[in-house]
Amino acid sequence: MRQKTTSRLSKLIKSKKAKVGIVGMGYVGTALSEACYNGGFSVLGFDIDPEKIIKINSLRKRNLQATEKIERLQECNVIVICVPTPVDEYNRPNLSILTKAASSISANLKKGQLVILESSVSPGTTRNLLYPILTSGSGLKGSDFFLAFSPERVDPGNGKFNVKNTPKIVSGIDEASLSLATLFYASFVEKVYSVSSLEAAEMTKVLENVFRLVNISLINEINQFTKKIGVDIWEVIDAASTKPFGFLVHYPGPGAGGDCIPVLPYHLLDAAKRSNVNLKVVKAAAAVNEAQPQKVVQKAIEVINGKFEKNGHNPKVLLVGVAYKEETADIRQSPALKIWQELEKSGMDVSYHDPYVGRVNGTLSQKITTETLSGHDLIIITTAHKKISYRTLVKAKKPLIDTKNILSKYRQPQGCYNPIIRKMKILVTGGAGFIGANLCRKLLEEGHEVAAVDNFITGSRKNVRDLRVFPKFTFIKHDITEPFSTNYKLRTINYELIYHLACPTGVNNLIPMAEEMLLTCSVGTRNILELARKTKAKVLFTSSSEVYGDPKVFPQKEEYTGNVDPIGFRSPYEEGKRFAESLILLYFRKYNVDAKIVRVFNTYGLGMSPKDNRAIPIFLRQALKGEPLTVHGNGVQTRTFCYIADLVEGLITVMKKGIGGQVYNLGSGKEITIIELAELILILANSKSILEFVERPAHDHQGRLPNLEKIKKLGWSPKTDLKEGLVKTIQWLQ
Repeated sequence: MRQKTTSRLSKLIKSKKAKVGIVGMGYVGTALSEACYNGGFSVLGFDIDPEKIIKINSLRKRNLQATEKIERLQECNVIVICVPTPVDEYNRPNLSILTKAASSISANLKKGQLVILESSVSPGTTRNLLYPILTSGSGLKGSDFFLAFSPERVDPGNGKFNVKNTPKIVSGIDEASLSLATLFYASFVEKVYSVSSLEAAEMTKVLENVFRLVNISLINEINQFTKKIGVDIWEVIDAASTKPFGFLVHYPGPGAGGDCIPVLPYHLLDAAKRSNVNLKVVKAAAAVNEAQPQKVVQKAIEVINGKFEKNGHNPKVLLVGVAYKEETADIRQSPALKIWQELEKSGMDVSYHDPYVGRVNGTLSQKITTETLSGHDLIIITTAHKKISYRTLVKAKKPLIDTKNILSKYRQPQGCYNPIIRKMKILVTGGAGFIGANLCRKLLEEGHEVAAVDNFITGSRKNVRDLRVFPKFTFIKHDITEPFSTNYKLRTINYELIYHLACPTGVNNLIPMAEEMLLTCSVGTRNILELARKTKAKVLFTSSSEVYGDPKVFPQKEEYTGNVDPIGFRSPYEEGKRFAESLILLYFRKYNVDAKIVRVFNTYGLGMSPKDNRAIPIFLRQALKGEPLTVHGNGVQTRTFCYIADLVEGLITVMKKGIGGQVYNLGSGKEITIIELAELILILANSKSILEFVERPAHDHQGRLPNLEKIKKLGWSPKTDLKEGLVKTIQWLQ
């Protein structure tokens, strides 16, 4: 009986008289139905979505129709299941759609029909889930019908490969099922490859997608490192691709989308867990992919950098491309939609442009015009469709985050401003100091070429040692009070930006290094300004809150002239900085040197010297050693403390957005008494040290508090509170 049924269906398939029913008319089902129809079969599609049915029937092809009447499956000889198998919000496989479809099929299953599952599933699903539903729901024996599995391999938007020329993997529950399925696909697919079991075929599909996810996640992880060391990952990929064997190209991006690559690994992990197998690499790759959209959002937040406060409205972001891959309208599991959702949670207004996707959740795609782009604060390219005018995007002179590297061919066109892709040659004086080294690291991570100059009077070799891993980093040992003509790298390289931080610091150095402080601020600053005048470089000079002396006005605005003793104990540093400010403004007014001044208030954090004799380093050193914390006077004098990462961001912000010839306060706007600081450190360091009150030095000021209104208008404000910053600093010191 089985042999006769097999022979009958075989003849129907060979003669193209077999009617094919396709359950699920999504991307996979639609592509398969067209391939079957073009192969000469009569095709009937089934779906519960009226729009899909209307769309197919509007083609008016007699042998390619669609219906929602599942009972018409009884007309079919071959039934192919192409329904989605997603995961839920907790990334658990959700087979409810497949189970429901199988139940509907079983109620209409007839003897002699061939059922093929194309949906993506984990090994064992066809045999252990689908087969029992079909037999129990139909009342048929397994020998009454045929069952096979052939994973879909549709690649939406791929102009080279389609259903016909992509090899088809086929398996069957028995030899007859395998033979018929092979015959069926071979009638419209160029190459059919059979495997020994249903589970082998299911695992083939899983392996293909897990392999891609692991490699995509790997390249996204590698990209994080190359950014840190200032290496272009795209250049590395191009170079690695020259190897004719052993390297398969994968590219970084906002994350993998679609209904397979980000989904099937979770099906595999679920099946592996039930088999008590821990797939660590797969688990890690899935986690990396899940995190990619949030990394784009974090970058967007950094770029926006307070525009809400500045402009009085929610920042407006334009997503360019919302489909999960190029040249399709498929938005399933699209990372762009996840980015959209997280951006809105962060208080941003999001719109989008996609030439293939006209509407998303009621929002219409916007056209890319100069007028449209002018109304946005940030543009994020998430899908690199060919039909997008990238030159128009670049010419809009808006901040751009290019997750696809599509703008590489448009980089730095005439008149283009793009802070994300613009790389510069930067000189940092005092680059081996606490602030200087942290600034160098941040600039290198952004991909700039950075040269640090220092003579190690108070700077440390340890601070620049780890920077040497960056290929674009150069260290120049030079005393900036000496002529630059004696140093080739200072004499010949045209730096575009100069961060002038050099100057000996520290209360203990006020007497032994008084001469160096004054000469660095005078002669050294003049040498820097002459270099900038020659090369047309922009200059940022780090002055100090010390220029306010012991202030009588709180908080101190930049216009406040201070309360300073020009010949007092602190005068070498205070007057040196005040003289340097005068010199900066002279060169701005007389020689048009684009220079800004930043008055830095107390700073702390990773990289500061444990031997520093300022409040936080002293207290931390004493607390961690179990020594008494020495508090000057009664400890009611106040200070503000800005975390180093925030301060570095502030310097970069002023360099980018500040106005030449202007002064900006930079620090924390929150005061704390010295005794409160000491008690906080004892708690955070879990120290049993006690407080020891000592005589207060005559030169110790009562307190300073910056007015930050001016710098906040540039979009900067401190983000790290004191407790959080101290915890990070303690962990670093330990």
